Amino acid sequence: MYKRLALPFLLLALAVILGAFGAHVIEDKLSPKYFDTYKTANFYHYIHSIGWALSAFLLIQMKSTKL
Repeated sequence: MYKRLALPFLLLALAVILGAFGAHVIEDKLSPKYFDTYKTANFYHYIHSIGWALSAFLLIQMKSTKL
C-alpha cells in the first residue's frame, strides 16, 4: 500500500541532492542567469514532488476509509 509513496519520496530526495549539488558545486561555474534558472527548476521539482507525495498519501487514506 505504501509503495505509492516510494517514488514521490525518491523524487524529494533527488530534489534535495540536486539543490545541494547546485549550492556547493556548480554555483561558481554558472553565470548568475543560468544559476537562477537552475534554482527555479530545482524549486519546481521540489514543489511537484511534494504534490505527488500529498496526492499519494491522500489516495492511500481514501482507499483505507470505507464509505
